[in-house]
Amino acid sequence: MEKVRLGDIYSISSGGTPSRKNLEYYSGGTINWVKTGDLKKKYIEETEEKITDKGLYNSSTKMYNPGTVLIAMYGATIGETSILNIKACTNQACAAFVKNNKVIPEYLYYFFKSNKEKFVNAGIGGAQPNISIGYLKNVIFNLYEIFEQEKIVDKLNKLEEIIDFRKKQIEELDELIKSQFVELFGDNKFSKTKICNIIDTNIIKTKKRFKIGEKIKYIDISSIDNLKNEIIRYTEYSVGEEPSRAQQCINQGDIIISTVRPNLKNVAINKFEYDNVIASSGFCVLRAKDCLKEYLLEIVKSDEFTADMVSLTTGANYPAIHTSDILNYEVMLPPIELQNQFAELVKQIDKQKFIIEKSLKETEELQESLMNKYFGE
Repeated sequence: MEKVRLGDIYSISSGGTPSRKNLEYYSGGTINWVKTGDLKKKYIEETEEKITDKGLYNSSTKMYNPGTVLIAMYGATIGETSILNIKACTNQACAAFVKNNKVIPEYLYYFFKSNKEKFVNAGIGGAQPNISIGYLKNVIFNLYEIFEQEKIVDKLNKLEEIIDFRKKQIEELDELIKSQFVELFGDNKFSKTKICNIIDTNIIKTKKRFKIGEKIKYIDISSIDNLKNEIIRYTEYSVGEEPSRAQQCINQGDIIISTVRPNLKNVAINKFEYDNVIASSGFCVLRAKDCLKEYLLEIVKSDEFTADMVSLTTGANYPAIHTSDILNYEVMLPPIELQNQFAELVKQIDKQKFIIEKSLKETEELQESLMNKYFGE
């Protein structure tokens, strides 16, 4: 193995964006045009947008062949990477590494994946952090012989297959919960009531429960995993030093919904047993009283609820809803027996998900350790 600069072994370039003012560059286009938002999976088989021949020839974008490895250089997507499985051109935010006979595309893909945090930290700029082609050319790369690269890629591919399979299992279990919810409650035969009528609205303020100097665990929007609908982290403060928004004392089982950008579905249930968890005032707190928390959580996770909340947002730069929008939202109130049936189903599925998520985490950690071994400095 030798250490080389990427610029010494790769032709690296970026593309461009045909003028949006000229509809002829886009309308009816058949040429795949990659933006950083397309760098979601290992292989790119299709692009969200396409351009025309005129768009290609009247802009700085370039056509690349399958096997080209792309990495995002700008904004929130810095470090995202994919391999072209199709002929495509790109915008200026993608750096393209043209396939050569020294490096297997999948080997470079895993190298980028392993070093994503490094690229993110290298991003410069405030509103639009970025890395450049000049920066990428100077990145030090562990270059193994092709046969060694093949062995490394084979190991990492096998782990990635397991990871993808586990993620698919979790998605299928989540879909099972949704389908069972619809089956039990989807015929609208139950009476309706507002959310405020089935919850405890008496949420104690931080300063009323805790004294100066006592420790609290603060939850804000960044604490939420909006895919798992769980609180995954908190920040500890001493009362008196906490952020001004640290105002709401929440209990285990409370549901919190971000009132900012509801389209992002920052909804979670508090599973912590601690009695000093404090939620930001940017959340609406739902403490189930005359319904089960599992039933209420599924409602506020639903696409229908999200769409209704999005329709109520105000403010262009900081779109938000009011807590009252959530509290006045009408929901069905089925018999508690049916809610219990649904809650028991969720409980059983959650047990299965826990086992699968544990296996997923172990596999991801193994893959990460191997990538560190092969691609670390």
